[in-house]
Amino acid sequence: MNEYKIFSQALDISYPWVISNINLKETDQKVKELHIHVQLKTIKQNTTSQNFPLTKRQDNF
Repeated sequence: MNEYKIFSQALDISYPWVISNINLKETDQKVKELHIHVQLKTIKQNTTSQNFPLTKRQDNF
C-alpha cells in the first residue's frame, strides 16, 4: 500500500479530495514536520449544484 493511500485513509480524505504531495521536513530546531498537500479534483458541472463542505483539520500522529 502506498503512502498516499495510507494517509488518505488515516485522515478520512475521499473523492473529490486527493493528496497531491507529502513532504517530511526538518526545521531549524531539529523538529520534523509532516506536510500533506490536499487538492480538490475538478468535477464536471451538471444541472444540479453540488456543495462540498470545506474543513481544516490538524491531527497529531
